[in-house]
Amino acid sequence: MHVDGKIIMAHKHKLNNDDRQKLAKIVVNQIISTHNYAEIRAGTFLEAAKEIINLFPTEKIETYYIPYSPPKGSLRRQPARGKLWSRYVNVRAALRLADKYKVTDENKENLVLEEENDKYEHDLAFLKVAVEPQQRVAQCWESTFRIRQKRYKSEPIETYFEAFPSLKLQFGIELLEIDFNTLHPNKANIIYENWPSVSKAILSEAKERKIIIEERNEDLSTSALLCLPYLFSPTTVKNSSKNKIGNWRPSRLEVQHSFFFCTKPFGVAVGDVGQESYYVYNQNIKYKLESSIRCLELLYKLFHALNLNYPAESKSIWQFIEEVVYGMPVTVTHLKIIHNLKPNDTYNCVEPNCFRNFSSLNSFRKHIKTHENINSHLTRKSLLDVTTNSTNLPDNNSTHSTVCIDEDTKTVVSNESEIPRSIIDNNFYKSLIENRVVSFIANMYAMNNLTRKDVQVIINYIKNLFGEPLEVLKIDILQILKNSTQIRLEDSERIALYFEQLKSLFSGLDSDYLRLKHFKDSHFYIPPIQCIIGQRETTRNNAVYAQSNVSQFIELSKILKLFFELPNVLKETLEHLNILKSSRFYQNIYQSEFWKNKINHIHLQDNDIILPLYIYFDDYESGNPLGSHAGIHKISSIYCSVPVLPQKYQSQLANIFLFSLFHSSDLKEFGHKVIFSKLVEECNKLLSDGIRVKNFNTQTNIYFCVALILGDNLGLNTILGYTESFRASFYCRFCKCNKTVLESQLTEDANMLRSKLNYENDLETGNTTLTGIKQRCVWNNVVTFHATDNLSVDIAHDIFEGVGSFDICELLHRFIIVDKIFTLGILNKRIKYFNYGNQNINKNININKKILDIVLSQEFLYSSLQITCNYLQELISNHHQLYMELFNLPLKPKHHFLVHYPRVLKTVGPLSKLSTLRFESKHREFKKTAVGVASRVNITYTVAIKHQLKLCATFMEEKGFMNYPQIELKE
Repeated sequence: MHVDGKIIMAHKHKLNNDDRQKLAKIVVNQIISTHNYAEIRAGTFLEAAKEIINLFPTEKIETYYIPYSPPKGSLRRQPARGKLWSRYVNVRAALRLADKYKVTDENKENLVLEEENDKYEHDLAFLKVAVEPQQRVAQCWESTFRIRQKRYKSEPIETYFEAFPSLKLQFGIELLEIDFNTLHPNKANIIYENWPSVSKAILSEAKERKIIIEERNEDLSTSALLCLPYLFSPTTVKNSSKNKIGNWRPSRLEVQHSFFFCTKPFGVAVGDVGQESYYVYNQNIKYKLESSIRCLELLYKLFHALNLNYPAESKSIWQFIEEVVYGMPVTVTHLKIIHNLKPNDTYNCVEPNCFRNFSSLNSFRKHIKTHENINSHLTRKSLLDVTTNSTNLPDNNSTHSTVCIDEDTKTVVSNESEIPRSIIDNNFYKSLIENRVVSFIANMYAMNNLTRKDVQVIINYIKNLFGEPLEVLKIDILQILKNSTQIRLEDSERIALYFEQLKSLFSGLDSDYLRLKHFKDSHFYIPPIQCIIGQRETTRNNAVYAQSNVSQFIELSKILKLFFELPNVLKETLEHLNILKSSRFYQNIYQSEFWKNKINHIHLQDNDIILPLYIYFDDYESGNPLGSHAGIHKISSIYCSVPVLPQKYQSQLANIFLFSLFHSSDLKEFGHKVIFSKLVEECNKLLSDGIRVKNFNTQTNIYFCVALILGDNLGLNTILGYTESFRASFYCRFCKCNKTVLESQLTEDANMLRSKLNYENDLETGNTTLTGIKQRCVWNNVVTFHATDNLSVDIAHDIFEGVGSFDICELLHRFIIVDKIFTLGILNKRIKYFNYGNQNINKNININKKILDIVLSQEFLYSSLQITCNYLQELISNHHQLYMELFNLPLKPKHHFLVHYPRVLKTVGPLSKLSTLRFESKHREFKKTAVGVASRVNITYTVAIKHQLKLCATFMEEKGFMNYPQIELKE
């Protein structure tokens, strides 16, 4: 046994990190030797990891190998990782680097023969003494390329020019270009194809940046060359170990000078512009050229033909020309200069079969050197396309074309959807198909007008549609491949497997049961839990059966965890909380003293967060899309929302979560305690245990506290245990005033408000007629919550469907029936043909506009809050007084609820934030689902599953806040 193996086995019951590294080294070395240094499939590492877990039960498989995960929805691809994979990548890189410089015996022999060949030696000797005939010199120069590169590789440039006198002549240009063309055969004249568009882009960018160049008569090429140094920020020149010069940052003038007039090892000088003479100097040798672009071309070719380094001061400019004009591979400097990447950014390598990522630029630079060729995704095409199409150079802050930078992680990614050919294998293709199919099914389930039965029918149709055509196509293509001599057998077999997988698109997802099981296993689908709340007798076929009655319960903790882990949800919520804390406007319950007192006794850690929850309760008729609150299929629903989400997201129905569903009749029959006890327990769990979500690189604990229970007046009285009749003597949930008093009450009586003390006394009395309380509120068992503190009102039902409607009806009755000022027909015609203009104006006549301005306001100044509340109280009092005087009628219950509005506004914030309108809209999703389902056997379970599947699609595709539209609120 290997020595390291003995050490590892000695620590078998508990391995440390050093043992794991040794274990990975042994396993990977064995795998590589077994496969004879060939490419190894990902499944091999997964099997090895499983074997390790079998041998060492205390270890976790994720430590040793996590497979590659392709992109899913907005989720980026995750490269393979783990100790086995990291070890394999490092060994493979080392082997590749070793192979790059490895010279076999056969190659050595060929080189020796080449060097000893009399012909090459004769040609080399000829070049050292002769300068004519030029045709013979050029032929000898080309044939001796390999010998000259080898012999003079380490010699000074002066020695090279002294050895070959032809280089000192004008003819030397052609010789140096022969070397460049040998090195880069496809780049000989490419500058003349690309430079016109590049020069236009340079001048356009210089104009946009207001870079002023002295006006001369030179052409566009020369002007572009003069502007180019000013488009790049100077970079620090690092210390040189030879001359020990310290780090320094050149000025823009020094950058320009080094670009045009550098003296080491050569320079370019533009002569008299009027005479249009251009020269390139090198080793006291002057080459005369015809244009500035020809100078640029020769300089670039000299750098490469003579294997010289770019001047340090203008290195970024030359690399720009190398990548944009000549189409050389993108370097790390390109990523720094063009894309403004910093040393601490994250970099992903997209080389085929390489999925490594690096946290530092230095590590990424070293890794790039291990690849012989940079992947085609990182080419100069990105910048060339920009300069060609938009006539703009990318500035230091822009991201363009093929290479793009994620603004949050600064990760180098590709905009193109192409998948590297080398990573496409059977497993990859299978995974790709599975992800697309699962996404397709999830989105079909998310459509309200499609039932689960409809989804099954569609899947069956798709299977029938593509079954036989795919088989015919498969046979035809495989026959063509079989007749081709250039196609390998394994390629044909792989393509055949691709067709088989296309034929079995929905394998494992054929039935509704399998699909729901798959979604549940993915942890994105939180299924409703059926809670048995009682039984009732039912007759079927003259026999009596016991039928269980159930309610649907959703684990809110799991929903909230998935929700706050969506992209940007927690981030933007925390930013909104910080804005609320520092704002001088009263906008949210989070800013109220009511909320601060509620959570005052809750002790949290430094980084923990506590957020308020709103619980909403209401009934709707599942069988009637008009919502007639009548019938045997009336459903009670309980929703939940987080009121501190940014305002532009609060109205999204996707951010209102289902908590429970049950038949309304079951609440009356089995009681509040049976139905609500599970929900109360979940609310307390959210406060005591909270949820743990990822916040950037840390884990954040978030706790939730029930702040208010919302609903219309009937819903609130029902869920809080008050009388459900508004003809009762004590129907108000805020105060204990008698009905006869409330019919004429203009302002709130502070002495008659309900409190915890008189609430307990009323419960002891046990008389609903005298107290207005039917039963103890089950929700009082929620920590920090009490029914008497639940200051919740609903302006939609109190005003829009209440007081406003009452006023209009009485006014119209007075004008039409009593005073006969106009008829009902005239009124209807005036409403029908009234010109409301181009704006979408609500065609209702509003009551006292000043009251509406206050109750609909989104925020109030803290400094004037008390004044606003007093003013609202005065407006309501005047309105009620006028109502009684004009119509000689007593006030209705909804008039009375307005009396409590000023105190509610001051205590919990803007009344518009308590509106039930968006919750009412949530009913529509369930009604549409119910309408499409013929069965009513367990309708609550049916619609609950549909809702959770829709939420599952949201979680799977990670539809966070960045996908929502911007909503602007008018002042």
